[in-house]
Amino acid sequence: MALTVVPVADDSAEAWREIHNLIIPVAPLSRTDVEERRGRNLLTLGLVGGATVGNATVRPVVDGQATVIVRVLPEYRRRGYGSEYLRRMLAVAGELGAASVATVVLAANVEGLAFALRHGFVEVERYTVDGAQFIDLSRDLPVG
Repeated sequence: MALTVVPVADDSAEAWREIHNLIIPVAPLSRTDVEERRGRNLLTLGLVGGATVGNATVRPVVDGQATVIVRVLPEYRRRGYGSEYLRRMLAVAGELGAASVATVVLAANVEGLAFALRHGFVEVERYTVDGAQFIDLSRDLPVG
């Protein structure tokens, strides 16, 4: 089945928040946090046949680089949805004028790190926030 990507609306913000908090339990977001992020970032949901399979964040371009974070629920991984979702969000970053893209992965998320590395991201930095280790990665976007 094909992946559909939709912007988060008032009635879907809770679904976006639940996915974020499931995949990044060490940094849970409140409803207020999600609303604040909606005001400055593009938040989307990935849908397949009516089921929500994941979410994504695209942060604005700063110094030629956008941040793209794609999260896919465990039961939908290894089916190509994450790769397709990432491809679409990288295209959005390119449309926003980014020459490169950053992402961040919770170090404990071994599958997420492997996914990022398979898709051309390289590790830039590791750091700890509130006892949890995160990894910043980046990659260039193709020209043209």
